[in-house]
Amino acid sequence: MTVVWNNGLDNKTDIAKGLFGEARPLVCMYVQCDGYPTGHLAWLKETFNGGHVIIRNGIRGACPEYFNGMECLAAYLVHKAKIGIGGVYLYPLTVDNETEFNYQLYPQDDDLWVLVSACDEVLYDGSLKDAAPGAIEKEYYEGS
Repeated sequence: MTVVWNNGLDNKTDIAKGLFGEARPLVCMYVQCDGYPTGHLAWLKETFNGGHVIIRNGIRGACPEYFNGMECLAAYLVHKAKIGIGGVYLYPLTVDNETEFNYQLYPQDDDLWVLVSACDEVLYDGSLKDAAPGAIEKEYYEGS
């Protein structure tokens, strides 16, 4: 499951319980695949220019790493993911719709951050450009 938020995730414990506060989910996208970090997280990095993006309102033009706010980024994500019938589905965000791996995309200082979790355990929370899908997946399966 991938969720795109309108602003930073200040209280991640409350968000996990469905108490969003100022944060507002823009898109909750289920991709029918295993969702492993080496697959889905790597795809997110590729989709967003290796995580090197700039998120600011008022940007114009056709530069692939610039987004005019998180609403623009969320629309781009759905556009890149959806090809034909099936495979990608949009759902309302509820506490009950978690999958094994979950990805929360949110803005932080004009940068795109990702919170990766699995089975209620935070595996990574930081800049998408610094995320290492192979290391995150290995840590999850082998433990520390």
